[in-house]
Amino acid sequence: MSSATKTLELLALFTFAHPEIGLSQLCRMVGRNKATTYRHLQDLEDAGFVEQNPVTKQYRLGPALLQLAQTREATVPRKAGAEAALLDLATTTGETSHVSVLSGTTVYALASCESPNHSTRAIIDVQTLPLHATASGLCTLAFGPPNLMEVALANMEVLP
Repeated sequence: MSSATKTLELLALFTFAHPEIGLSQLCRMVGRNKATTYRHLQDLEDAGFVEQNPVTKQYRLGPALLQLAQTREATVPRKAGAEAALLDLATTTGETSHVSVLSGTTVYALASCESPNHSTRAIIDVQTLPLHATASGLCTLAFGPPNLMEVALANMEVLP
């Protein structure tokens, strides 16, 4: 794995559940030493992809990602294009609807629309959806490329 890949891999660790992460925790999450992880964080910070919270000293996503996200949605408007169809689907079926995107071997949540008829559902608080434990993941396994089954088996984890 290249140094650039290892550096960029850190960005995927930030989630709604973990919007800020300290250096020691990042080291544990990626299984790397502090010097290497810190060097990667410095590269990301220099480019504006992460910033350090001055109060907690933990790292969080930086403002440069806003520009990338806005550019992505403006040039490849998947989320905006899906929202009207999701609302129609949820209204017609009375069920919560959602759409996900497969990129490589990762399934990303794109958009969802709550059911007007139901008020409870199970929520997994992640942006990337496990292939083995979500409806989107299971559909991806059933209809996606054959190599995804190997990926799913290698990344099985018990979810809360």
